[in-house]
Amino acid sequence: MISQVAVTAFCGLLIDCEPPDLECPPSQNIRGDKNCMANVTWTEPTVTDNSGESFPSVCDYINGDTFSDVSTMITCNATDSYGNTGNCTFTITIYDDQDPVIQCPVDTQVCAQNGFTTAYVTWALINATDNCDKVNITSNWASGDEFEIGENLVTYTATDCSDNSASCNFTIEVFDCEVPVLNCSQNVEFNVDDNCTSDVIWTEVTATDNYDSNVTVFCSRTEGVFPVNNYAVTCNATDMAGNTGNCSFNFYIFDVTSPDVICPDNITVDTDVGVNTATVTWTSAIATDNCCEDDIIVSYNATNGTNFKIGVTEISFTAVDCYGNQNECVFIIDVKDTEPPMTDECLANITKSTDVGESFSSDIVWTAPEFTDNSKITPNVSPSHDSTDTALEYPIGTTIITYNATDDAGNLGQCEFLIIVTDNEPPLFTECPLDIAQGTDYGLPSAVVTWSDVNATDNSGIPPNILSNYDSGDNFPIGSTFVEFNATDAAGNVNTSCQFFVSVTDDEMPMADDCPTDQSVTTNKDMSFATGVSWTLPIFEDNVDNTTDIMISESQASDIFTMFSIGATKITINATDQSMNTGTCMFNIYVTDNEAPIIEFCPPDIKISTVSQTNTAAAAWQSPTATDNSGVPPNITTSIQEEDLLVIGDHTVLVNATDGSGNVNTTCFFNLTIIDNVSPIVNCINDTIIMLGNDSSTAIVNWTAPEVFDNSGEPVTLTSDPRQSGDEFGIGTFVIMYTAVDVYGNADQSCIFTVTVKDLESPYFENCTDSFTVGTDPGLATAVVSWDEPVPIDKNGINRTVQNYYPNDIYNVSSYTVVYVAYDIYNNNAVCEFVITVKGTWHDLHEKVDDRGKYMDNM
Repeated sequence: MISQVAVTAFCGLLIDCEPPDLECPPSQNIRGDKNCMANVTWTEPTVTDNSGESFPSVCDYINGDTFSDVSTMITCNATDSYGNTGNCTFTITIYDDQDPVIQCPVDTQVCAQNGFTTAYVTWALINATDNCDKVNITSNWASGDEFEIGENLVTYTATDCSDNSASCNFTIEVFDCEVPVLNCSQNVEFNVDDNCTSDVIWTEVTATDNYDSNVTVFCSRTEGVFPVNNYAVTCNATDMAGNTGNCSFNFYIFDVTSPDVICPDNITVDTDVGVNTATVTWTSAIATDNCCEDDIIVSYNATNGTNFKIGVTEISFTAVDCYGNQNECVFIIDVKDTEPPMTDECLANITKSTDVGESFSSDIVWTAPEFTDNSKITPNVSPSHDSTDTALEYPIGTTIITYNATDDAGNLGQCEFLIIVTDNEPPLFTECPLDIAQGTDYGLPSAVVTWSDVNATDNSGIPPNILSNYDSGDNFPIGSTFVEFNATDAAGNVNTSCQFFVSVTDDEMPMADDCPTDQSVTTNKDMSFATGVSWTLPIFEDNVDNTTDIMISESQASDIFTMFSIGATKITINATDQSMNTGTCMFNIYVTDNEAPIIEFCPPDIKISTVSQTNTAAAAWQSPTATDNSGVPPNITTSIQEEDLLVIGDHTVLVNATDGSGNVNTTCFFNLTIIDNVSPIVNCINDTIIMLGNDSSTAIVNWTAPEVFDNSGEPVTLTSDPRQSGDEFGIGTFVIMYTAVDVYGNADQSCIFTVTVKDLESPYFENCTDSFTVGTDPGLATAVVSWDEPVPIDKNGINRTVQNYYPNDIYNVSSYTVVYVAYDIYNNNAVCEFVITVKGTWHDLHEKVDDRGKYMDNM
């Protein structure tokens, strides 16, 4: 392998590789002219070379050039015969000590903006000139800035790139040109008081100013007391800048007060006698005014002292003052008519009897009287009865007939007479009892007899007085009794036509106080009947007949050998008196069955399996049987019915046998056990694949446990084997099986899935060599090439490594791409690749060399 050291040694012996040495002139600082330029010359650089030869230098600027940049670096080069180049540099600096020229505008005066104490002021763009043309302009104000009232000095400064500067100034004076703004009162109106003056006030006049915060307002008038008139007020305000603002308003004082008027009191008079008018006079009304004193015009709408007709007349008094304000007062004259209407045709009294069967008299007529009145207006006549109405009914007694005559003033004139009606008819019975037939009262030989009320009416409308020889509720003996009623009216008329008979008979049956009571016995043993039942015959009594006169009969005689069936047997004893009234004594013989049924067959305990996917099974058994002493099959009931759905577990069935008498046998019971033989159902989960990240060889794997259903509805124990969710898994595929066990031990292991942990991380190489170039070995067209082999690394181990070239082999002149591929145990791979270039180092010197000793081709 040919090293770089060998090549350098070869250069030193055969070839000049050293560049010339240049010494440049010193750097220069030159003052620029008015255009910031200067022509600059310098001493040419000195060139020396190890060959001893002399060479000219070449600079990138020409000696004597004109320079305008502030600082310029000049580079000079010299190349020897072998192409070696040396260089040196120096600097030409042009400096400027001339100030810029700047021109400011003239001083400016402006007014502040309305409503503000400032003004925005602009001016033309300010420029500066300089011999170097690079000027920076600064100012304490900019065109368009906002300036306060007063003088403001604006300064501009121009600075060139050499820090030479020049300044100029101008003044901006801002004036307050705005007058104060007055907030004037509106026009106001006032009405005078009782003294014909008014206390005048108005809204305070204020002023605001854009600059002066304390502006005083002066007005031509001040608030106070003023008489009736129209007045103008002028106000002004001057700020500190001498600007004056003003405003004006008016106030008006009016007399709107009407005169005070006082009318005389209302007047009430009666008409003059016999006529419909009255002559009336009054005291004059009075008028006064707050402003016009005696200058008041007054008037009436009627003449004092003239005649006024019956009724109310309204008299108005009007007063108008000198300002046209008007007022009036009103009083009334009320002429009243107090004379009543009159008549001289009033009638004498009239007497008549009642109409037949009526409490009144009708068909009475008479001639109505006529009335006159002083008002000359026919009065309104209102009679209490119509004199021509023959249908009017006049009641028994005295009726007052009244004629009322009323004039328009309400005065009343009257005429009265009497109509007298008499009653000559007796009363009339409307309700009279019929003959009454009634049995004796209980236990007695007589009866208290009642009847409905006896009623009578009278044509007079007044209930008559009714009397009788017996009263309702009297005690009547057995037999027939005559009863009579009399009715008398208020006029003494009598009616005796109400008569009837009361007949009392014996309807009461004989009674026994010692009727036997009900008897309760039980059946003879193992029989459906009872014997040995007896009773004592009762004694009957009657309200009329003696005991010996009563006839007795029985439905069944007392006999200890008589058989009575289960249930009730009614015994009837009858007693009949001489009037054929029959009394009855009844009692019951109750035969009770107290023997319980006998259960002949009771089912044994039974086990039943649940129906698939449910936690229930239908109850079923062989029916139990029973017998009873009554001969009637007993009713058999169970606490659980056949075909009932029962949940898993033990259930006790109670069997009752009940006979018709309610006797119950409860000695039979058995157990039903519902067994769960159905395994849980597991909804298995999908297989899981986990991709490992970098630098990991294991993974924590979590999954959601599968859903489990069990027909029992009870909790299910769910376990996984051999791993659980949340365990750490290495690389590979793992089979997980879930076992579900219900509380009854039924198990399911059908849920099986896999967890696969995959290694996706590739190996990597350490010390993968960079591409490199080597020369052929001395005197050879090949080279033995060596390198440090890269090391493959993987967290899970390297399975195999393959490569296409190997170190320390012989390589021809060419380029070789060396590839290493490393595979881990999961076949993930990594590649290390680099290029080896073998060059013919001596072959590059084939060319002929001159007499100065360059190597020839055969070396």
